[in-house]
Amino acid sequence: MKPETLLIRADASPLIGAGHVMRCLALAQAWRKEGRQAHFVGRVDSDALRQRIQEAGCGFIALGEVSLAVDLPETLTCFRRLEASWLVLDGYPFDSAYQLGLKQAGVRVLVVDDYHHLAQYHADMVLNQNIGAEAFDYGLGPQGRTLAGCRYVLLRPEFSNVRLDDMRAKGAHLRLLVTLGGADPENVTAIVLDALALLQPRDFQVRVVVGPANPHVDRLRRQAEGLGDFVEIVLGADMPLEMQWADFAITAAGSTCWELMFMGVPLACLVLADNQAGIAQGLQAAQAAVSLGRAEGHDARSLAESLVPFLADPEKRHRLSLRARGMVDGRGASRVVACMLGRNDEL
Repeated sequence: MKPETLLIRADASPLIGAGHVMRCLALAQAWRKEGRQAHFVGRVDSDALRQRIQEAGCGFIALGEVSLAVDLPETLTCFRRLEASWLVLDGYPFDSAYQLGLKQAGVRVLVVDDYHHLAQYHADMVLNQNIGAEAFDYGLGPQGRTLAGCRYVLLRPEFSNVRLDDMRAKGAHLRLLVTLGGADPENVTAIVLDALALLQPRDFQVRVVVGPANPHVDRLRRQAEGLGDFVEIVLGADMPLEMQWADFAITAAGSTCWELMFMGVPLACLVLADNQAGIAQGLQAAQAAVSLGRAEGHDARSLAESLVPFLADPEKRHRLSLRARGMVDGRGASRVVACMLGRNDEL
């Protein structure tokens, strides 16, 4: 018998980042662990990201730059050719009409959502892994199901193999990780580096992870060279190992938060897009992270002033770490797959 196939429709680019593809990769890996096949279809500008999809054992089908009216039939053609059993949609362009077109064609659809931005959803399942998502009513009716909250966080399996111990060996200096997504089109990373350069005493080390779709790599390298040897730029990072290294992290308020929380790294998050505002607010309310607010509300000096209390308070960082680790257990992707296959998700 041919294994059931999962088809994932998601894009990545310097403008939208890599988050949609990366979290769906976690779902694809959990699906493949069940002995099934997974394919991506979409527009992925990064060679490194396409390679990562293929190294995970997933197929990739490239789409050209077309309107949604053309995108829908092309996606349906891929779905039928692969004889797929589920189609996952992860991206803001896939509106109510797009979803309805899939449902009318008899496709089982899982929509990955972040902040209930559509007036109506047409899906068999909606997955919102974000804190506080349980409050949303997606109106799916009795045949639909909503998977909401941190219980369903899509975490890639490599994180399960590298996790911090409660008692970590400390270096001579505070180790600070800066990671602002796969693209960072507005180059907020540069503002963060300027802010860190203002802090005195400079008794910390900084690693800046630059994502595969970031268009500012050369500028960031020049900036880091000008700041001295306390800053290191890292490309093609092994994120679990980078997080294991870190004592503290500054990150965008997106999917990376869940990875850091699982790894026990205390974090401060910046809101880079509207869909991240609820995550930042929810994590701060839960005392699992520090929200620095919207990036556009900061210059280097105001950001430096916001960071001082947390860089100077190891006890607060420890409390953040303990609270965060209790919220993400790393089994979310397996729970989602269990639901899709009609099994109990009590893992």
